[in-house]
Amino acid sequence: MHLEPTTEITLYELLKQREHSFVQIHEYESRINKILGQSYPFFSKPVLPSTSKKKRRTTKKVKQKKRTIRRLKPETEDAYLVNYEYCGEQREEVLREYRLIQLLVKNDIPNIILYKISTIFFNGNEEYDVIEELIK
Repeated sequence: MHLEPTTEITLYELLKQREHSFVQIHEYESRINKILGQSYPFFSKPVLPSTSKKKRRTTKKVKQKKRTIRRLKPETEDAYLVNYEYCGEQREEVLREYRLIQLLVKNDIPNIILYKISTIFFNGNEEYDVIEELIK
């Protein structure tokens, strides 16, 4: 299935929220069973990574530097210019939504390699000036 990058970002975020909801349901069911002292006959649930026990690694994880992107300055910036690679193809896209930029920066999204995010100001005739590079 081939999706546009912005659609894939939104889909990925929704799938993460779905997974989080299943984890909460599992926790609620466990608490109900503990209160009753026995298993309650819940509807059968699908096998999910969140319900299986995972082995803990003994190695210490190296924290990656968290990237953050600031909001646009309304008086001098109109949009974000994003340079990225999607499924092996280099692309450049103008985005105005801060929420999409945050999703791009904070999530490791399959098939997308983020190269650079800049702010731009439109100066007419579909031309723009790059104001500031936020991520290189």
